[in-house]
Amino acid sequence: MSPTRCVKCPTGRLLLGALLAAIADLCPADELLFRYEADVHPAVVASGSNPCEPPTCLDSVENGHYVIRWPSGGGDRFAHGFDVARFPAPPPPSLWAEWRFRSNRPMSPFCFNCDGQFLVQYRGTDEIVNMYGDTTVDESGGIYVTSHSLNEFRTYRYESADGTHFRISVDGFVYYERDEFNNFVTHVVSLRGRGGSSADAIPNAENAWDFVRYGTLSSGERLVSSDPASGFVDPQQYPGLDRFVVTFDTPCYVYPADITVQVTGGGPAPVVTKTRRLDNDEPTRLEIFVEPPMPLGETTTFILDTGLTPPETNTVSFTLAPAPIIPATSHWGLLVLTLLGLTAGTMIARASLRHLR
Repeated sequence: MSPTRCVKCPTGRLLLGALLAAIADLCPADELLFRYEADVHPAVVASGSNPCEPPTCLDSVENGHYVIRWPSGGGDRFAHGFDVARFPAPPPPSLWAEWRFRSNRPMSPFCFNCDGQFLVQYRGTDEIVNMYGDTTVDESGGIYVTSHSLNEFRTYRYESADGTHFRISVDGFVYYERDEFNNFVTHVVSLRGRGGSSADAIPNAENAWDFVRYGTLSSGERLVSSDPASGFVDPQQYPGLDRFVVTFDTPCYVYPADITVQVTGGGPAPVVTKTRRLDNDEPTRLEIFVEPPMPLGETTTFILDTGLTPPETNTVSFTLAPAPIIPATSHWGLLVLTLLGLTAGTMIARASLRHLR
């Protein structure tokens, strides 16, 4: 089935955030409640684990990643869960969860849920995201997002403002959105995997996880900086500029549909194709991709809507051209220019006085 894109809707923002838009400076940003950064084995901080069973499945922490390998091709499951809330503690009023995952296994024709998986169970919602190296599949196997680059980290995000309606995205592409009405007393997110089946075993299958994070939704995040910095950008230093990184004051995730692009002169504007987290980086930073690259000699402006009023508050602009060269002037040169300016001013003043006489 071809990928299905859900129309962007305001469910990812709390109603409270909308009501407080007029005083956006006081709006809190996405609150970060938990972060697992893959710098230790997940079983150390998990509320429940079903670890790998050697020698079929081997796992380790390498360079800030939790890496799982199946030397003979797979067949052994693992899981590590992190409690969002456990009865009698109430669940948070809203929830976002993010994780980064990569796999070297292409989509299997025999099994759509035999590689990496991520479970989100929150209030009324219950969803498993099935992930191969080149494909993302929803829990039912009915919606596919294909053509991912094999063995490359991708950012996944779950959002629910009320515990009933939820949506899931991969690199900013919202591919799945629905309502559910379960009644869970335990609320959990869980990273897990299977590593293949006997019918599609490949040697040295590998999954890797960069982080798992969750928190509560809000709005009003403020743009702090960008890389490259806003302003003139040297095209020799940044040839074919098709991506940049923005940093917010607090954790924030902006989707492509949240970004308006304008180009001076009214020429065609690049299209934002995806947004994703950086590997081993902070949740306040986000990478933004555009296609085609930004035009030479023009100023390309990006307006990022995070709930601030007006949205133009969060603006970054790039002029893909060398900055104008201002000739350097020595201290003696500045003194001479100052004296010349004073002399000219004196002569003009004297001429004006003569004219008045």
